[in-house]
Amino acid sequence: MAEVVILAEILSHLPGPDISRSSTEWAVYKQMTVDQIRSLPATLRSRRKSKTLCSLHQGLQSSLLEDVLHVLFEQARATRPSNLPHSEAADVSDAFQQGLTSLFDELFTISRSWAIREPTGPQEVCAGCILSQIQTNRRTLISIRAGMLGRMRSEKLVKSRRLQFLNTWIDAYPHAEAAEIFRISDSIGDHLKNHLRAVRVQNKKEKRKQRKRKHRKHDGSLSSLKNLDEWFGSEFERRTTQRKGSESSEGLYVPLLCSASALDSAKEQDEESKWRRSSIYSTPSGY
Repeated sequence: MAEVVILAEILSHLPGPDISRSSTEWAVYKQMTVDQIRSLPATLRSRRKSKTLCSLHQGLQSSLLEDVLHVLFEQARATRPSNLPHSEAADVSDAFQQGLTSLFDELFTISRSWAIREPTGPQEVCAGCILSQIQTNRRTLISIRAGMLGRMRSEKLVKSRRLQFLNTWIDAYPHAEAAEIFRISDSIGDHLKNHLRAVRVQNKKEKRKQRKRKHRKHDGSLSSLKNLDEWFGSEFERRTTQRKGSESSEGLYVPLLCSASALDSAKEQDEESKWRRSSIYSTPSGY
């Protein structure tokens, strides 16, 4: 955690845009930053000269600064539960949107004349300058910290290095301003956590309803098959009873819906059809 605190302190205390580079305040800030970079552990410093960092932030690992910047961008993304009423989550969404918009506004103005980078340097903007500028924006810090508090579990917040990094940034403000940033971000973070918890509960309820609907549909199909099977069983018993009654009354088995006269007529029709077929295909005697 100590390395995270040192890195956060290096990327803070940026003088305002109205402070001239020839001023004493700027000279103090520059010397303090250089001394802090030299005091960093070897794991956080780079021996090679970076092509993407300005002269003030030389010695820092450019890849590390880019990773920190990427994490902050991910945390600054506006998040509003889509399946909750807009009126309930509007304040959370507005807070995130303000911080996100403010962040991009500051990043686009980084390359102007009051930025740290020298005008003769490379065209790429130094990641250390971008991070230092983000630290000066209160709304951005509130949005990022609220997002962390709202999304992360309580047990993970205690050991979170990114939250420790952000808290160190906020501690660099005067005491009253820092307390206000902590208070607002805590409130929005709790509000966001409650909304996300409500979304998870609602999703679980919907999944339970879907499973119950599928279960009822499955039970209905089984019951219909059972009723059909029962119908066939009762019909079979009815017909069997009728056959037994016919056998007991006449002494022989007579199929249902069939009498002796019907059988005789069927035999006569069968013999007549056989005679017709034989007369058609037989060869006349005169040929």
